[in-house]
Amino acid sequence: MNRPVTFLFGVRTQNELYCLEEIDRIEKHYKSRFEFQPILSQEPEDSDWTGLCGLVTEFIALASNDLIDSQVYLGGPPPMIDSAIEVLTTKGVSNGQILFDKFLDASHSPRN
Repeated sequence: MNRPVTFLFGVRTQNELYCLEEIDRIEKHYKSRFEFQPILSQEPEDSDWTGLCGLVTEFIALASNDLIDSQVYLGGPPPMIDSAIEVLTTKGVSNGQILFDKFLDASHSPRN
């Protein structure tokens, strides 16, 4: 694959970040531009974190309008996916270019 990739990885705190060595390996060996951007939504203010803080959807909203020709892959809880799709479509990304996997927990299981 030779297309540029931006990987926004949203978690609450640093200790929820995982597979960083694997992501680093992908970044080093990827044939095109691979930008990894972890974004923490609930990192304590007194931590040593110097990276991005906030919600992934806030950073999608700040992206330039060159997303129109992008394919977008989303994974996460339903409210985040729904919010991201809303932001992406306002940026001109069509629904056909957005693929997603809503991560459901036990609270979404049908009750008997």
